[in-house]
Amino acid sequence: MKRSKSAMALAALAAALLFSPFHSEDASERIPVQTLCIRFADGVYQVQTDGGLRGFGADPAAAFADLERSAPGLPAFSTARQLIVADNAMDSFSELVFLECLHPGTEVYRSAAPVDAGDVTAFLNRHAAGVSVSRLRSAILTGEAIKLPEIAGAGGRYRICDGK
Repeated sequence: MKRSKSAMALAALAAALLFSPFHSEDASERIPVQTLCIRFADGVYQVQTDGGLRGFGADPAAAFADLERSAPGLPAFSTARQLIVADNAMDSFSELVFLECLHPGTEVYRSAAPVDAGDVTAFLNRHAAGVSVSRLRSAILTGEAIKLPEIAGAGGRYRICDGK
């Protein structure tokens, strides 16, 4: 009787651990992300990280999910310091800003032309001027219009322009 109670307790513990909402992950598999760029072309959203990872999808959430599936580890979107949204992806801006994987402090910029996340990261780390995701979420919910600063680039050089 005592042995069967111990076996049942072990089985219950194993089941609890197996179906637990808590999980662990190997920190060495995490891929830090500083910059995310999203654009829309040929009916597909593309998200790119400063490390050169890319994801594609019918909407921004699908593009982020594809990037996460295809990455050689676990991309840490919540560590992104900046998000650049190309004008051609602005139709899904509200959906993009409310993605749960983005940190509320991530700074958001727009760009008239697609920008390479790897090339622009060092510039943005020195010249922060974006509008935070949390500020944009609040503005969208209250109907407030906010101008996003624009990243303009030419010949490998970048500048921040007044928002539209």
